[in-house]
Amino acid sequence: ASTTICAGSSVNVTFTSVPSSLNSVVAYKVNGGADQTINLTAGTATLGSGALSANTIYSLVSVAYSDVPGCSQFIGGSATVNVTTPVTPAVTVATDSTQICAGSGLTFTAAPTNGGSSPSYQWQLSTNAGVTWSNVGTSSSTYTYSGTANYQVRVGMTSNAPCATPAATTSNTVIVNVY
Repeated sequence: ASTTICAGSSVNVTFTSVPSSLNSVVAYKVNGGADQTINLTAGTATLGSGALSANTIYSLVSVAYSDVPGCSQFIGGSATVNVTTPVTPAVTVATDSTQICAGSGLTFTAAPTNGGSSPSYQWQLSTNAGVTWSNVGTSSSTYTYSGTANYQVRVGMTSNAPCATPAATTSNTVIVNVY
């Protein structure tokens, strides 16, 4: 079957012949190159590929059963290994103002980069100049807070983008002065 991996990852391609009780020789190609062969003992063999950096197609050419002379099958199936380039997630927080009157609410908005189709968020609030942080809000891209004293807000994001490295990151800190 076809699969997707991250660039630099390794892949194992397993060949299985039918009937599996017979020893066989499998002819295959990698990216349409020259025929290569692998011996299948008891019907299964695994071809280990080093770190891949580009899409690779493994094409099955034929299977010859060494236990039954003259018995060959020409198959022609293929499996594609799609290689995805790693991405580095990032997130920033923005708001309309950083100076407000006591009791006024502010909405903070997370702006993800390489967050994937559905990143998760964890908002954090500090009311003591960043000494300690409390988890607040929901896993939404926005958070609203009404403070009566100076506070700071940041957000942690976990990306679900393929090959996100690292998957989790933390935003800038927004300092709000309350008057």
